[in-house]
Amino acid sequence: MAKMEDRIAHDGFSLDLLKHQFEALRQMRCKQELCDVTVIVNHTHTIYAHRVLLAAYSSYFFAMFNTDMVESRLGVLHIDDIQPNLMDQLIDLAYGIDLHIDDDNVADMLSACHRLQISTGINRCCDYLILSLHPSNCLGILKFARINQCQIVIDAASKYCWHHFTAICDEEEFTLLSLDEVQEYFSNDHLHVKEEAEVLRSAVIWLLHDWQQRHPSLSAVMDCIRFSYISKEEIVSIARKNCPADIFQCIADYLSDKSNRKKRKPGQRHYSSAVFIIGSTSLANCCRRYNICSRTWVKMPSLVEKKLNTLVGDIDGKLYAISSTPASDEITEIGQNLECYDPNQESWTIISALPSCRWQFSMACIDDRICFIGGYNFKNGFSHLATVDCYHPKLNQWTKLPDLPEKRRGSCTAFLQGILYVIGGHDGTRILSSCECYDMTQQCWLHINDMKVPRESHKAIVINKKIYVIGGISKSGYTKCVECYDPVTNSWQCCANAPVIYPRQQVVSLNNRLYLLNSDTESPVLCYNTMEDKWYKSRWPKFAEGYNGGTAISCASVDGL
Repeated sequence: MAKMEDRIAHDGFSLDLLKHQFEALRQMRCKQELCDVTVIVNHTHTIYAHRVLLAAYSSYFFAMFNTDMVESRLGVLHIDDIQPNLMDQLIDLAYGIDLHIDDDNVADMLSACHRLQISTGINRCCDYLILSLHPSNCLGILKFARINQCQIVIDAASKYCWHHFTAICDEEEFTLLSLDEVQEYFSNDHLHVKEEAEVLRSAVIWLLHDWQQRHPSLSAVMDCIRFSYISKEEIVSIARKNCPADIFQCIADYLSDKSNRKKRKPGQRHYSSAVFIIGSTSLANCCRRYNICSRTWVKMPSLVEKKLNTLVGDIDGKLYAISSTPASDEITEIGQNLECYDPNQESWTIISALPSCRWQFSMACIDDRICFIGGYNFKNGFSHLATVDCYHPKLNQWTKLPDLPEKRRGSCTAFLQGILYVIGGHDGTRILSSCECYDMTQQCWLHINDMKVPRESHKAIVINKKIYVIGGISKSGYTKCVECYDPVTNSWQCCANAPVIYPRQQVVSLNNRLYLLNSDTESPVLCYNTMEDKWYKSRWPKFAEGYNGGTAISCASVDGL
């Protein structure tokens, strides 16, 4: 009985009956039985069909067969300027045979479907174009969709272009855009970039592609850049690095003109970073997302399991969460479960469990894998660990990295320019200032210079190609100390101390600024400007009434969240 129900369409028709009828109609057409219309394509190609089927799937044919046109009376239709093989496919579609669409024929197929008003064919072509979107072709697809007035493709391609702007700028299509088109992108509030400096780099790339012709457009292009969100040092660095001397001077002269700087749009762009509160410092499974545009916290679907001191990361537009600390009733022989949030499904699912039992470990997302580093094994005398487990989401497999040179728990991690950094922690006898990095290319651990202040349970964040370490527990207790590591010089530098100590602090970065959050609803969110080396009280609203904190991360925009 279940199998019979599966064969019934949602509107009550039998799928088996429909399939049988279409097969019979195709056989009748093949034998030219009861065919009452002949389609002649480009005066050379003849197709026989049944007018009732053509009228049922094409508004063009329906209108033609219900008028006093000569074709309606004679039963012969002449159609020009459509390729015969495409017309064969379009007539086959009326008999239940799906279209064969590829990169070579989709443009002509969509044009023919529009001309003949075949909505099913138009939808199939639109679906193909949307699924084909890639940084190398999305600008061309968007332009084509606008010409053909395909609103669904226009919306999807526009959104794709906003979300993949940085990757698009490396493609030839971007360099061929007109001035009006690049102005449209550079001025767009929805452009997804990690920082405004990326837009300036893209503007320089576009200008230099044909400097002789585009030199007069310098002012129009630069007026679209939000310079108030780029440091002067970064502006000079971008121009000097990418421009020949004469062009650099021209851009520098323009930027130094105060009257020009006043023209620039001051509003902040909708940068691609977002902030998520996942889990809780008390055992919970609640989740929140901070909407940067509306300055509000938005509730998200809850985790499958309640978690304590949750660690969170993102890879390929999905969030991953795991508990780093056991609750009293959670001690088991195996590791804890890793959950994944898929924005397309709008739900969390348990995807795997740690292959080894470890607590107070650190977590890092590096390229295509999630690394779980160090910690201690409470089932083996609370022994500290140097092992590193890696989970590959695409393969659903676990692998290992070489062991850390030094065992540690309560460390923090950062991933910068292909290198994984593990900083500080506790080795079971003392708080550590030592730091190690793993080069993904050489596949080995290397020691880097020690922090100035030994610490554990601290936080790290990457801003402007430097690593900032905040707070934690030092030898004398909780510390306000902030340090900055520069990989170029392999050196640590002290920064302005945090104004207050947040024992359960969380750190995120947005728009080249560091935000310090405490895991309760009453404490203000503090902002650190790395360029000015100053702390401010931010205007972020409280998390949510009755919400007892959690773990916050800064991540790339996840579509649908």
